[in-house]
Amino acid sequence: MQVKKSSVKEKIMIHGEIEFIEKGFDKASLRQIVKAAGITTGNFYNYFKNKEALFDELVKKDLQLFSDFIQGHNEDSSSMPTPIDYNHIRKHMLTVVENFLPEFGGGLILLLDHSKGTQYEAYKSELIKEIGDHMRKHIGEMNPAKRNDAYVNIMAVQFLTGLTMIIKNYTDKKSRDLMIVEHIMFYIHGITGLIS
Repeated sequence: MQVKKSSVKEKIMIHGEIEFIEKGFDKASLRQIVKAAGITTGNFYNYFKNKEALFDELVKKDLQLFSDFIQGHNEDSSSMPTPIDYNHIRKHMLTVVENFLPEFGGGLILLLDHSKGTQYEAYKSELIKEIGDHMRKHIGEMNPAKRNDAYVNIMAVQFLTGLTMIIKNYTDKKSRDLMIVEHIMFYIHGITGLIS
């Protein structure tokens, strides 16, 4: 009976993440992953049923963390104060981001940008819809007559694109958190400016 080693599984996961980020799930090569990990294909199957099982393992933690964060935000999301106090909102958002936004790994990037061919392929579209619904809610509270669904969809796509770029490019938590808050504030300012 072969004993599974956590160091072997970790190597597979490291090289799997690299391969998936470079090529996407659908074009990633299992042969390349095992070669880079320094193991045989047969040994790979001692740790993972298939390539998708490896992908699942890489994304499951970040998927759960991000889902919990979004759910928590939606449950805690209050109406925009009137008049809008941007300094108060910025401080509140910084507290929320610093204390409640999880420390994401590459799993979230895999989900958003490299999941074609997996069960998560629609995740990005679903998340864009959820962000758009959230924006519509706030716009509807502030000025229902100004709600433009087509434009909200564009803003939701752009918001998620910017968030993805921040997560990819800012690995230091403090810098990343500040950039995320500024990104959120940009959209709050923009939306309130458009509808006032």
